[in-house]
Amino acid sequence: MRATGWRAVAPAAALLLAAVSARAETVAVRSGEHDGFTRIVVNLGAPAAWRLDRSETGYELAVDRPDLDFDLSRAFDLIARNRVADLAPAGGPGRLAVTLGCDCHAEACLLYTSDAA
Repeated sequence: MRATGWRAVAPAAALLLAAVSARAETVAVRSGEHDGFTRIVVNLGAPAAWRLDRSETGYELAVDRPDLDFDLSRAFDLIARNRVADLAPAGGPGRLAVTLGCDCHAEACLLYTSDAA
């Protein structure tokens, strides 16, 4: 049975950006599968302006960091491709294309973490 309405699509694909205090030009893209949504995490080495825009095939993440590249080598280790069908570089540094595999919707948020114990 397929769920419909806002409750079905709002949590379907979630993007999470975390700004951590580590220096790196290439950042790992991690993921996780949850009940009702897929989480994509991009750990930025320093705070940066960013936006998530709708695209023809899903979404595009644009981070205002010209030195930023994404390491996608393990992005699909823990998730199926039914919600997030593909992740790929998009049109230059700091840009990530998120291709959806469903009629779903993404929500983005920013989390700050500290390496202070």
